[in-house]
Amino acid sequence: MYTLYLAFKVFTSKVVLPGKVEASQPTDKPLTFWNGFLIQALNPKGMMVVLPITTVMFPAAHVTGTNIALVSIMIALGGAGAPGIYSFLGAALGKRITKESYFNFFNRLMGIALAVCAAFMLYDFYIHTQGL
Repeated sequence: MYTLYLAFKVFTSKVVLPGKVEASQPTDKPLTFWNGFLIQALNPKGMMVVLPITTVMFPAAHVTGTNIALVSIMIALGGAGAPGIYSFLGAALGKRITKESYFNFFNRLMGIALAVCAAFMLYDFYIHTQGL
């Protein structure tokens, strides 16, 4: 349900570029690097990944000793790499995209993609609960 909610919010959001803000519309304070850092650092999904990896996946894959550190470093690089790439692409492409219609079109595509993901999750949930 949360993913469907996000899909709806993203799909229906309207982008207004900073130079085109209407006089009656209040301007929002832009997010900074530290805002994003704190949001990611306090993200409960990251913390919830640690428990099953360390208690279930590591023992099942026979990850022990110094391999724990090596595998943990690779997981950390992957976990930080994806948001880093998204940030780089957003900064690089965001400067080149100058029309609101492009941003709004992209939001519609992302909203549809989120709705499709929600449908797949709902389907998987339904299939896996039928056998119980």
